[in-house]
Amino acid sequence: RRVLEIGALRGETTALMFDQLGPDSELHVIDPLPQFDPAEHTEAFPGRYVFHRALSLDVLADLPPFDVALIDGDHNWYTVFHELETLAATSRAAGEPLPVLVLHDVGWPYGHRDLYYEPSQIPDDYRQPNARAGMAPGFIRLLPEGGLNADLHNAIEGGGPRNGVRRALDDFLEAHDRPYRLVVLPLYFGLAIVVEEERLEAAPELRAVLDRLESARGRE
Repeated sequence: RRVLEIGALRGETTALMFDQLGPDSELHVIDPLPQFDPAEHTEAFPGRYVFHRALSLDVLADLPPFDVALIDGDHNWYTVFHELETLAATSRAAGEPLPVLVLHDVGWPYGHRDLYYEPSQIPDDYRQPNARAGMAPGFIRLLPEGGLNADLHNAIEGGGPRNGVRRALDDFLEAHDRPYRLVVLPLYFGLAIVVEEERLEAAPELRAVLDRLESARGRE
């Protein structure tokens, strides 16, 4: 019924979700610098669309609990870990299970390397040494020239504590005290899906979807 998208970029996934969600659904989108006009979505889906032009950690604690949360915003440990912590706290306060968590970029290159769209927004104690330089598979350090995303602020070294999206997810789950299921799809830079068992018990069709995704045929 209530879906959250953190990081919408051009709004393409947002539009796809509206095509799939039912008429009684509500979609919240958080993005501080959208590359689309949120007013168009508000007009197209009146009463079902809520846009937050802000950093996720500035507004998440004030939002209601969600059934599904797509996390694809600032790809660094500090932001993702605290997004997950806040979503969990909101759900628990409402007596509900975690939302279905869908996290992008849990594989290479940002699974274990921080990206900062604006480094000054990350507290000093959590910010890895970083530089505008590119990355390549098999290289722990950034490349002296060329490579992927050379125009972005990437952590100089990959790996280690508090570094990357997958590390943030793993650290969150390590401390999570309720049973859950984790499915990781090794495609398009890695997609992780986390669902608490309580939610799976209430929605066997969702369990069937995860079973299919983990099957040999599903992975094909």
